[in-house]
Amino acid sequence: MIDKKGIFSYIAITFAISYSIEIVLIAKGLRFAEGISGVTSQLSILGVMMVPSLSAFITAKFITKEGFSSTGLRFGPIKIYVYQVPIILLGFIAIYGCTWLFGLGKPDWQLIEFTTTISKMTGTNTALPIPAPVFILIFFISTTLFAPFVNSIIAFGEEFGWRGYLLPKLMPFGKAKAYIIIGLVWGLWHLPLLAVGFNYPGANLFLSIPVFMILTCMLSLYINELSLRYRSSIIASWLHGIFNSFSLGVWSILFINVNPILGGSRGIIGIAVLSILGVITLRYFKSKPLINAKKRS
Repeated sequence: MIDKKGIFSYIAITFAISYSIEIVLIAKGLRFAEGISGVTSQLSILGVMMVPSLSAFITAKFITKEGFSSTGLRFGPIKIYVYQVPIILLGFIAIYGCTWLFGLGKPDWQLIEFTTTISKMTGTNTALPIPAPVFILIFFISTTLFAPFVNSIIAFGEEFGWRGYLLPKLMPFGKAKAYIIIGLVWGLWHLPLLAVGFNYPGANLFLSIPVFMILTCMLSLYINELSLRYRSSIIASWLHGIFNSFSLGVWSILFINVNPILGGSRGIIGIAVLSILGVITLRYFKSKPLINAKKRS
């Protein structure tokens, strides 16, 4: 049975709160400029990322009054958390390897563009405190081993709502329709920020919006499958957190001048790699039963 009240209430509350906050911020001058986004922009994103989970709480507690038993508040197997890091890392190596191969961006091993961008943002002449190769190595280790923990906690602000609350509500439509709907809803939720350069600074708006919508649909394939398989919105948060860690981590400073529509993790190259990863995951779990929601691990 389709819970229309729960679905429409959740989406309406999520979009109303998020869009209201973003429109106010944009009216006050929020923009995402070329290169690395400023502190204000990043803090604004962090705040808005909490809204989907807040909306799920409001909907389940006060509107449908159904509680939270179906929202996947369970960790699942530890091995999932361990082996997803190298899998997504390999995906990013493929993404930026192809970006470099097809001439859509190249690595800046001396981090000249990175220091130049920081200098413009701070208004001072910024220099690296250590040699660039050492800086890259340290940042790579941090991106791979530590950042996912922080980013997954932040991503829970979204995933408790998207994969915890909304996805199970959509499954009566059938898996294909549910995946498409949640991918499109997730993409549209970013619309005001996309309009001021989020993820695609300097790109044509009529290109960046459809590209991002396809990106959220393809990334949803991967996150949805693992989230449903293990009945866990926490696993979904972990996957989302890893993706954000790599997108915002060492790859973002090594490949600053990438064509945002075609190359990088959010462009056509990224979409292609994520779609392959999603399809492989779909095929792998096709014949495997879902984990019982009552089973604890």
